[in-house]
Formats: sequence, structure tokens, C-alpha cells
Amino acid sequence: MKNRKMGEHFFAVGKKYKRVAPESAEEYKRVALKVVNSLKDIEFSIDGGLYFDTGIGDKYLALNRPNLAKYGPGQRPKEMLDFSLYGGTSGIVYYLLKAYELSGEEIFLEKARKSLVLICKDYKSIFTYEHVSIPEAKNGYYFGIGGVGGVLLEADAVLGDPLYKKTIEEMIDYMNETRISTEDGIYWGHQLGLIGDPGVIIFLLRAYRRYGNELALSLAKQAGDYIATYREETEYGFKYDTRPLYGNNCPNFVYGPSGTAYAITQLYIETGKESYLTIAKELAEYLMNIAVDQPEGKLIPYMLDTDDTIFYINACHGPGGTGRFFYSLYKATGEEKYHSFSLELYKGMISNGAPTTQSKTLWNNVTYCCGTAGILHYLISLYLTEKEEQYLELAKVCGEIILGEMEEDEEEVYWPTAFARIDPDTIDIKAGYYDGSTGIAVSLIELYLLLEGKYHFRRLPDDPFPEIMEQSREREQRGEE
Repeated sequence: MKNRKMGEHFFAVGKKYKRVAPESAEEYKRVALKVVNSLKDIEFSIDGGLYFDTGIGDKYLALNRPNLAKYGPGQRPKEMLDFSLYGGTSGIVYYLLKAYELSGEEIFLEKARKSLVLICKDYKSIFTYEHVSIPEAKNGYYFGIGGVGGVLLEADAVLGDPLYKKTIEEMIDYMNETRISTEDGIYWGHQLGLIGDPGVIIFLLRAYRRYGNELALSLAKQAGDYIATYREETEYGFKYDTRPLYGNNCPNFVYGPSGTAYAITQLYIETGKESYLTIAKELAEYLMNIAVDQPEGKLIPYMLDTDDTIFYINACHGPGGTGRFFYSLYKATGEEKYHSFSLELYKGMISNGAPTTQSKTLWNNVTYCCGTAGILHYLISLYLTEKEEQYLELAKVCGEIILGEMEEDEEEVYWPTAFARIDPDTIDIKAGYYDGSTGIAVSLIELYLLLEGKYHFRRLPDDPFPEIMEQSREREQRGEE
């Protein structure tokens, strides 16, 4: 790969992120579409399809997964390919689809179609790829089959190729064949949170809603029933969890009970079954009880049972993720306490300096997972539901930060970023959806659509917020561009 400018993207508590105010919203569109140029160095043709090797040049991967980093560009064996939504080819396809819808440019369509050919042929390699230290995450959403399926559902909505529906049906059959049945229900692994079985549930429910696939609904319900077997009484209330991740309890959206609760809430919405609502409400009480007061609002710790209590203020382990559960439970029940608590999480995030200031848990990272892009998506979601200008103004600030922290040359735009909070000095340039440039680009596309009054943004299965802004709906009804 060619040398890229790394700039001064270092970390310091209290450091202000660089900001650049655009002349118009068109700048966000321009930058988002230019991201495609940086993919040419990591794309490889395999079996008539296209694969994006996001591990090329990844310093963090070299330090922590040397068994993956040892392969040269395009040389990974097929069983080591990463098709995940988080940082693999599926996540990049999601960007390509959004960019194609926005621009209509052939380059995005061509790359997306070629990549989807390979995904549909080889998606089962997700079960052998050693990209995470939790094997059962391969059954779930962010690192596993659930997220790949979510992207295929998006591809079918955009492109309508029968191959995508056929592959989704194959995935459902595969989950049926590999389920472990008990008298209490079914499971695939023993890891909860959306990286585990609940991540399968939300994919299955979306497939049922799209196609009316009764097997998908049946599997989702049986998996939801089994989650009741994890019920555990704690001093904070009842939680439903499995073995802690990395030796610690992570209660938020990606790894923990709030992600589980989101999936169970979606089951309740679909079926009306009261036992699911009971689980969701018990988990809500548990999460509200472990929340800690901030200068304003509240935050839920990143990990429990540790000497140093840390609060993430992002999507993966902060309000941008956990707020999705409380919003969905509020919409399902109409109970104001869930709505109020979701806004307490927002206040807690802001009172810790987000989005303008680096802190102990908002470091030199502007990605969708851990940084500014995910906060931007969250603020847009709040603006759609609350209809208050404060959320829109802060969303604009996030857009300015993303432009300010960007590096650009004639060919590319990219964002040097530290993937790991505990290692902010290891700065990489990543391309993945959750951990790199394509996810940042999608957040800019979303901001552009909002500012231009064209907001119509289909969301993935882990995201319950509105897909259309009211004024955008009115424009569509009048037949305006």
C-alpha cells in the first residue's frame, strides 16, 4: 500500500477534535463517495467474486492476531476470509449499496454485485474464520452469520437479485440444521448479547418480516424461549446472561444484556407473547439499576465487577447502542420511563464531553463502532424521534469533526484512528464498516440526506429508529426529487 499521511491524530484527555465546517451538505456526499477509491488496494478477485482483505497493513491485527496478519495481500486461504458485517466484506458491501442508492454510479453497483457473488457462495467460512476470540460470535450478528444475512436482506431490497433471497433461505435452513434442541427451546452457542444467539434472532425476524418465512419465525421464537433459562437474580434485579466476556461482565448492546433485551423486545413486537415482554422489562430494570449518575444524566458502565469503572459513550458499549433497546421497549409498551431513561443516557454522554472532546472513553477514534460516526448516527436517530434542534446541531458538529479528522489526497480520503481504547498509540487506517472508513462514509451519507430533506434510510436489523423523516415523506408523496 502506498504511504499515507498520518497527521496528528494522537490521544489526550481533554483534547478537542479538529473540526472543518463544510460550505454545504454536498461536501459530505463528496467525501462519502470518494471513500470507494481507498478500497482498490484491498480488493481481490476470488472464484469469480470480489473479496476485501481489510487486514492488510493492520497494526492492531498484527499485534493481537498474528495468525491472521501473517498472510500477504490476497493470500489468505478461503477458510480464513472475513465476511463479517463488523470489519469484513459484508460491511463494505453495505457501504457500496448505500453509495449506489445515493449516486447511481456504476462503480458501486459493480463492486457490490461481485462481492455478493462471493458472499453467497462462501458465507459459511464465517464459521471457521478466527477473527474474534469468542468462537460462538460466529453464530451472531456483528461477527457472524446474522450480520451477513442482514446485508443480504439489504442487497435484495436494493438490487432484487433472486440469488440473495435464495441464499437467505439457505442460511435459515443452515441455522435449523445446526440448532441444539432442548425441552426449553433451542440455541446455537452460549454467548448472549447481539454477538451471540440474539444476533441470530434479529436476522431471523427480519427475514420473516421480509419474506414471511415461517421457519425463520419458529427458530427465532424457540431461541427466545431458551434465553429464559439464563434468568439470574442479582442485587440489581434479574438479568439473562452467559459467561462473561474476557472475564468481565459487559452489560451494554454488543456483548451484553441490553442487546439480548433488544432482540427479545423485537420478538414481543412480532408475536405479542407476554413472556418475552417480561424478560425485556426485567432486563430494563436491571440496566436502569446499574446505571451511574453523571454530572447530568446517567451512564451504564462498560464493564461491571472491575476496580476502575469506565463508561463508553459510543455505539458499541454506550448510549448509541443501549439507547436502541430502550427506544424499542418504549415504542412497544408506551411506558414513559423507558423513554425518559433513554434520554438520561444521552445526557450522560454529553456531560462527559461528547462529541467534541477526547476523554478516558472517547479516544482518537471516529469510527461507527467506538467514535464520532456512531455518535452521529445516534444523534440523527434522536432528532428523528424527539424533533428537537439540539440533536441536529450536535449531529452537524459530528460531521465537522469527521471532516476535521480526515486526511485527503488527490485519490483518497481516510481516517487514521486508534482501534483500541487501551492502545491509543497504535494508529491504523481501516476500511471496515464498524471499525473504518466505509462505516464513517455511511454516517456521512445519512447526514447528507437529512440536511438535504431527502432522509429515507433503511436500517439494519439491530436498529429500530425511524427510516424516514416526516418532511421527506411529504416530499415523496408530492413526487418531488
